[in-house]
Formats: sequence, structure tokens, C-alpha cells
Amino acid sequence: FISDDVADTLTVASVSPSGISWDNVSIECYNDTDGPAYIAMSGVVEAGDVVNITDAGLYGTVYVDVVWIPTNEIIYHSSLYISGSESKYYILEVLVSPDYAGYVVPSGGIYEEGTELTVTAYAYEGYVFDHWSGDVSGSEPSIDVTMNSNISIVANFVAESTEHYNLYTNVEPLGSGYVTLSPSGGYYEDNTEVTLTAYAYEGYVFDHWSGDVSGSSATTQIIMDSDKNVVAHFVEVATPVVSVEITRPKAGYLYVKDVYSLPRLAKSSAFVIGPITINVSADSPHGIKRVDFYLDGEYLGSDSIYPYEYRLNVRSIGVHNITVVAYDWDDSTASDYVSAFIFNLMPRKYERPGVLKGKIIDGNKMLLRKGLGGVNITVISMDNSSFVKTVHSRRIPLLNKGRYSIRLDPGRYIVIVSAPGYNTVEKQVKIIAKKTTRENFYLSPI
Repeated sequence: FISDDVADTLTVASVSPSGISWDNVSIECYNDTDGPAYIAMSGVVEAGDVVNITDAGLYGTVYVDVVWIPTNEIIYHSSLYISGSESKYYILEVLVSPDYAGYVVPSGGIYEEGTELTVTAYAYEGYVFDHWSGDVSGSEPSIDVTMNSNISIVANFVAESTEHYNLYTNVEPLGSGYVTLSPSGGYYEDNTEVTLTAYAYEGYVFDHWSGDVSGSSATTQIIMDSDKNVVAHFVEVATPVVSVEITRPKAGYLYVKDVYSLPRLAKSSAFVIGPITINVSADSPHGIKRVDFYLDGEYLGSDSIYPYEYRLNVRSIGVHNITVVAYDWDDSTASDYVSAFIFNLMPRKYERPGVLKGKIIDGNKMLLRKGLGGVNITVISMDNSSFVKTVHSRRIPLLNKGRYSIRLDPGRYIVIVSAPGYNTVEKQVKIIAKKTTRENFYLSPI
């Protein structure tokens, strides 16, 4: 071989044994006996052939081997000196394992010293990149290398998992709620993260998870690395047995002398001028035993007869809290309250008697509205059980027959009307101070 320092070439001066060519050989050039070889020529080599080793970047002492390809036997070995350029070149060798699992960009090559490369591994379908080995390491598909020496790297791939698992969900008790999955479906690839959320139906609240997850938060996550079973537990919400509401006075209304009411702009409290009858609505499956009434925490009285009421008539200029507590026959309770501004300087004025008057009508002669005289009328106070008053309807004929008139203190009363040969009639009435309350009674024959 004859070297050309300027062109970085080797020229075949002659071939041996005597002849004009080598057949089926390769010419390999290298600087380091332990390093990779640069195959400069392969096939038929004849005298005068020029071997260009510029791309190999070889300079200095260059070793040359002529290899007989069929047996990989070195049939000629020599060394030459090529001054070449001052730049060094290195070989990047890239391998894939297994070789059918993917590919790498760049796939290898010869690079000038100091060249910076980004090498990226790409998987074929059914595989995923796993890690690098050889002269580099790491688990990211892309790595950076700097060509300061010959580098050999291996991109390692593994088969993509095709395992799928079922996620089974249940609720306890049945019909108490339901569970949603995100992503939905219930059948997932290996290592899929699934978010479970529990929702309660009316009358229940979520309590906790059991099975392959735990905790008391309504939302939780699970990794699907096997079949999973999850149970969402709900508990029944205890509903109040007793219900109670103050229906009068109500916040946002003006009440005048316990007679009429008007809406007002202020919604935070009621405004009361004079006395006020507190009306209460209460209910329970077990029946209402009584309703207690309080003013600013002080007990006022109780009512055990529907409608539940208490007439409040106190001297006041200011805001008060009216509270009621309802009891049922199972001793369960419920309460309600309302804030009221009460303006009442002369409560005694509102305690003056009122009048209950009307007519007892013979049911046989309803069209004529004929009065029935001498009828017993018994009045019992609902606010004071010791008060009982009995009168009779008038016996005077013509227009006044059967009429009655009774003076009563303000409050609630039960009026019982009875006569021989007739069915007894009972009514509840309310008497307002200095007012006349009219109530007629129709007695039907037995």
C-alpha cells in the first residue's frame, strides 16, 4: 500500500500471491487493535485501487488487514502512517434488543470528536422501550451523547402488557347509592389508575369503602394490577320525627293589635303592635303531646289542643325571641323560633272582654232559620281549664228566639251546644278584646 498524506488515501501497490487481483476480500483499516475497524473496500481488489479512508477519520499509524471473507481469515496485515488532519473521528455503534422490537435514530455512524447527538429509541407495535445499556444508561427513550470516544449503546425493549382486569363495585345496603368510574367501563389494561366516586340516594350518606380500597372520602383511586372488588357503604340519615313551625308571627310581617298583618321591608324579624297570638303548626307520626311556649328563654305556657296557640300580651318596647318546643307521645322533640320587635305599652287595654254571640238554629227548619230556644251552651276556656261557663239560648219567640250572647275574656274557647232530641255540636272559637265574634250553631235531630 502507498499512502497519500494529503488525500487521506491508500493505493494498492500490488497484490500477493502473484496475480492481478484479490477476489472476495475486504480491506479493514483501524487505529486501535481493540477498536472497531473501518471497512474501506470489499469484494474484488486489484492493484491500483484507491482506498479512501477520509470518512473513517483515521490518521497516524493505520493498521490495514486484508480479510478473506469466506473464512474471515486475515491474509495480509500491514501498518502505515498517515498524517491526515488534526480532527479525530469516533464510531457510534447502535444495537437493538430484541432486534425486531424497535429502532433508533440515529442508527449509528462516524462522528467528529465533540459532536453532540440526541439518540432516540422508537418501539414497534406490541413493544415499549425499557432502558439503555452498553456505554450509556437510563430509562428515558431519548438520551444525549457526546462523541469523545467510540461509543456502543443498546436500546432494550420489552413486550407491551396485554393484561386486562375487571373492577367490580357494589353498594351496601342495596338501593342506598351508586358508584361512578373514571375512566368508565369496569375493564382496564394493566396499571390503569381508576377514580371511584360514591353518590348517595336521598335518605342516605356515604360512610366508607371496603374491599380493595379503604377510607371515608367519597372519591378514591385504585391501580388496576389485578381484578378488584370494591364496596361503597352508605348509612341512612335519621329524619326528624317531630316537625314544628311558628306560623304567626313570621319574620317580615307587621301585626297590629292581633287583628291583621301586613308585609314589611325588614325580613329579619316580625314587628308586633299590641298583643299577638302565637300560632304553631306541629306534627308527628306518634301524635303531638303538647307545645311549650317561651319568651327570651322564659316559659310562658303550653297548649295540648290543636290548633296550638298562645296569646302573648306583655309590656314591651324591644326585640324578643319567641321559641316553641313540640313534644310527641314518644317524647321526641323539635323546636322553632322567631325574632320579633314588640311595641305594647298598655297590655291591660287588650285584656278587656269581647263578645261571643250568634243563633242556635233548628236543623229541621234550616231554610226558615228557625231559632231553637232553651238550648244549653257550655263554654270551656282552652287557655284556663278551670274556666267553665254555661248559658242558655233565648226562648223569646219571633226574631230573638234561639239567640245567645256571652261576654268572655280574650282567648280561645270550646263551645258545646246540646238540646234534648238533638245531636250535640262542638266548636272552637277565638275571642278578641273589645270585639264581637259571631258563631251560629245548627242542631240536627237525633
